Amino acid sequence: MMFIVMMYSTAIPCLYLAGFFICFFMYWSDKALFLRHYRSPPRYGLELATRAHKIMTWSILLHLMCGLYMISNPDIFSYEQSNLPWVKWAFGYT
Repeated sequence: MMFIVMMYSTAIPCLYLAGFFICFFMYWSDKALFLRHYRSPPRYGLELATRAHKIMTWSILLHLMCGLYMISNPDIFSYEQSNLPWVKWAFGYT
């Protein structure tokens, strides 16, 4: 889920909000399930936290590379042919 949010959020900014809500609801549902239905989880060591840190580092790099591609690709963001007045004003088109 975080890889998808980080990969496409440059072109689709509402994914940041969707990612927040997904994390929020997953936290509370997991907390309720852990307290009421699940048994005690096994003890995890430092290896799990280290692996999660490495995965998040790669997702940030993926976000940067895909964002750079999306912003620099003229087929994705092209404003030259737009008739919107705010686009003409913001980018200096006449």
